[in-house]
Amino acid sequence: MVAQHESWISLDLIQGCPANCVYCYLGPAGLTKQVPGPPITAPEPAYQTLSTYQYVEKSRFSDVPGGRNFPVAIGNYTDMCLTQKNREILLELLIRHKQSMPETPVCIVTKALLDQAFLATIQHIGITVIFFISLSFLPTTLEKGAPPPTTRLANFKRIAQFPNLHAIHFWRPATSKSVPDRATALHQIEQLQQSGARVSVVTGLKFGKNLANAFRINEQHALHEYFTTRQADEHAENEIFEQDVQEAILSAAHELAYPVYLHTSCAVSYVLEQPEYNATFRKPHLEAKCQVSTCPPAQRERCFYFQARFPHPSQLLLEQVARYLNLPLSSVIYSERKDSIFVDCSLTQEEQTFLTQATSFPVRGKGLTPTLEWIGSINR
Repeated sequence: MVAQHESWISLDLIQGCPANCVYCYLGPAGLTKQVPGPPITAPEPAYQTLSTYQYVEKSRFSDVPGGRNFPVAIGNYTDMCLTQKNREILLELLIRHKQSMPETPVCIVTKALLDQAFLATIQHIGITVIFFISLSFLPTTLEKGAPPPTTRLANFKRIAQFPNLHAIHFWRPATSKSVPDRATALHQIEQLQQSGARVSVVTGLKFGKNLANAFRINEQHALHEYFTTRQADEHAENEIFEQDVQEAILSAAHELAYPVYLHTSCAVSYVLEQPEYNATFRKPHLEAKCQVSTCPPAQRERCFYFQARFPHPSQLLLEQVARYLNLPLSSVIYSERKDSIFVDCSLTQEEQTFLTQATSFPVRGKGLTPTLEWIGSINR
């Protein structure tokens, strides 16, 4: 029901989505083309569980600068806005969120049409909500049951009317099937800008073991050929993101002065006007994920100012990490060369993400135990 992901803590009470997107990780579990099931519990006990979740409190380490907010995402195993019943449940959850965690932003990933009345109701609740408008630019035949791209693009201007609400374009998956060249990338970003979008986060085709097997084994799968011809050369641990596609998008974004990020946490931090919370601006990700993004100068300044204030972890912070992991202090070491904290124990995927966010430094153990559908880039 609750899990620490690389971009947020998820609250998942409902399973099943009426859409049938061929790249969706819900497919192998039989959760696409399904009427969403009932919530597994009511909002009040759900938020009681969330409030006591072991990774929800990121400020347990005292010697880390403040100013960063860590979001909660609702509904990673459904689309909370695609059916009327899901919308009703979402509103109940947001009201409870206001009562329990009023300062914590909520992220909602959706392909739905978000009408004015629905958005006004959410605005009235009085919390910060970030809608991730999922739009891959793939043919609609590969996203059956989802509204067409023009419908989703229209969401951006409606959301912009409400001060508590924000929109991020979720460009996933970006592939050569949808972005064959730079001219196409330019056209797509122009469409986004004309629709009122102000930022995108882009990823390749992500997959865990189950989704990879579905692509590989089923020769009739729409992505079988794409996956099998690129997996050996292109994928880097759970993601195929073709280099020429990434370069086309980022080059076009630079020309059009449009923000595109490679880490979801960067886009969230941009709209919240805060330093990024996954240490993307530190050495392990600086070149591949931070510097190549078309990040506006004001946002870069927020991150680099945070980094300048906190260039390395204090001895107190290392002691706190050691106590948290029940390790001797000698087993927690900061490497200035790698700008990372190393711990002499294995970590779960969620534990590593929590420690990275709580300390603001990449944290690495001597082993990593996967606990989610795939291993994200901040864990590598």
